[in-house]
Amino acid sequence: SVMAMGQIFLCFFSGFILYRIIFGSFFGTFHIMAIFLLVGVGVDNVFVFNDHFEAAAQMDPGYTQDLWARLSWTWKHAAVAMGVTSLTTSVSFFMNATSSFPGIASFGIFAGILCIVMYMSMLFYWPAVVAFNHSRFKHKPFLCGISKACSRVQAAEPKETPAEGQPKPALVRFFEHHFSYFILNFRIRILLVFAVVSVFMFVKLGELAPAKEQPDMLPEDHPITQFVQVMSEKFVRGGGQFNTVVDLVFGFDKEPLDREGVDITGAGGSLGAIKWNPNFVNSSGLPNEPVILAGLNCFIQLCDAAEVKDDTRKTGGAPAFSMSGCFPRDVRDHLKTTHPSDWQSRWSQITQGDSAAWTAALVAKAVADPSWWQSLETTTYLEKVGEIVFYRYFVASLRLTSSLDMEFSNGNALAERWEGWLAEQMTIGECASTADTFWPFVASSDFHQFKVTETLISEMTHGVCVSISVALVVLVLVTGNFIIGTCAAFTIGMIVIWVMAMIPILGWELSMVENIVLVMVPGLSVDFTAHLAESYNQAKYDNREHRVVHALEHSGISIISGSVSTGLAGLCLVMCKITFFVRFGTLLVCTVGSAVLFSLFFFPSVMALVGPVGQVGDWHQYIHPCMARRVEHEKNLRVNSARFSQEGTNMDLGGVKVTVISNAGQEGPCPSGCTE
Repeated sequence: SVMAMGQIFLCFFSGFILYRIIFGSFFGTFHIMAIFLLVGVGVDNVFVFNDHFEAAAQMDPGYTQDLWARLSWTWKHAAVAMGVTSLTTSVSFFMNATSSFPGIASFGIFAGILCIVMYMSMLFYWPAVVAFNHSRFKHKPFLCGISKACSRVQAAEPKETPAEGQPKPALVRFFEHHFSYFILNFRIRILLVFAVVSVFMFVKLGELAPAKEQPDMLPEDHPITQFVQVMSEKFVRGGGQFNTVVDLVFGFDKEPLDREGVDITGAGGSLGAIKWNPNFVNSSGLPNEPVILAGLNCFIQLCDAAEVKDDTRKTGGAPAFSMSGCFPRDVRDHLKTTHPSDWQSRWSQITQGDSAAWTAALVAKAVADPSWWQSLETTTYLEKVGEIVFYRYFVASLRLTSSLDMEFSNGNALAERWEGWLAEQMTIGECASTADTFWPFVASSDFHQFKVTETLISEMTHGVCVSISVALVVLVLVTGNFIIGTCAAFTIGMIVIWVMAMIPILGWELSMVENIVLVMVPGLSVDFTAHLAESYNQAKYDNREHRVVHALEHSGISIISGSVSTGLAGLCLVMCKITFFVRFGTLLVCTVGSAVLFSLFFFPSVMALVGPVGQVGDWHQYIHPCMARRVEHEKNLRVNSARFSQEGTNMDLGGVKVTVISNAGQEGPCPSGCTE
């Protein structure tokens, strides 16, 4: 156990070094959760290897005396089982690497690298640990027998191995006899129960909606969250504080940021170099005031046109919905008030490049209305370089009649209508003459959120589909059977649907956290189903019932062990205070729970009902007949006669040959209703 946990943490640091070389130094909040995922994946692999090591002694009693032959058999079979799960899990993580969001992309790369490093460690490091433990510590009492004479530890004498091999653990016997008996006799009822619950999940899936805004970092009952909520609802001046605000921004280049040589994750503290409008500076490196002042009329035109009531752009019309920050219009209106007779000539003088006249008019407005000057400081930015003051950018804002509550598709359409409106305005009136030097653009935090939501849903859908497709291909290749691989992939798809339905059931919406988890669900849930599919295919006998018993016997304990380890890792996250971790851990637990239910109940029931027998679905036979699966003789199932007395004499076991065993272990006559 100590070596297993040490291996996991060593793999974390080894994976981090590879990630650092490949991607960079960014290590964000998402990456912290990778250690919990690695614990679940790593412990699951350890259980798979150890279970195969124990199964080897039961497959061939000679392996108990030949450690290297036993390790060879274990390595051969466990490497395939772990390889399937590691490949599909890493692919699901790497699908996040295609995300447009740097934080999600870097997390996907990091988690995928950890899965690969963990698999390589299981192939080369863990067999050495098992061999060392078996040869040196296997026969020593646990903790020296917890005796007083701990200083003199003697190895226990090895017990003679019975002829039929080592006795099976109790949990293995439970899956082989009791649980498999339940699956074989109630397969139809089990599938009906899953069908009913799945219908309910499909109904709840229709309620899944994208998040209108990013979730709070802390729970709703946290004092900080309550403080922010009260301040935003009770102490905001003006009505409609939750309505969408559209900004008209002037002063930037057509490509506002230079991202060359910048870490896209922002790990260096910079998102890039700002590129200002080059027309605002003349060839001498001084403020190009004639160009700036010539664009004031265009500024006013856009403000007036934006305020016009228009249902397509969700504008309510002035004065209820007026443009704020339109300081050229405010200065011009002040000239109209103070100089009613010659304000037009004064304003014309300003727009023709008279900076002194502009400064005088600006100061006069500031003196007349000091609060206006204070508000102007929040919508304009002037930068002083030496003794020279440069005009950098101006912002005018308009509150719309709509809000962030609209559907993201309608929100994106609204953003496109605003873009089209601005493009049209720049070709008419005063803006037509300054379109080559004055480059405004439309900005809105709500428009950004609409685009983020659209991107999240698109990437989530694409990632889930690709992950399930990869799982289908891998399962078909590994099992060598189209039917088994397709049924396993269908099972994984149903797990994804159940987990997606849990989001509205829990009262959540589809945000960035849910997007990450849903892309990973196929990779995390394929482990258990893949173990059963492989065990079902490896059974050497040609009837569905025995192959189901074989699959449950050999993989049931691995599924239970892996689910407990991964589930406990998720529960650790659920106990956190940060909402992001709580949601991630909750969905992780839901994924593990759904995967266990489908792998232990749904998939064996499907295989017991329509599972392939003989060479049905075996794709090897289409390549060459000698590659087809070889079928051996049927195997008698040993069941307890007490079960027949409980169920009556008309028991249907699907034509399986049955030998009834009494409680004393003696063979008895076959009850009526069985084949033999």
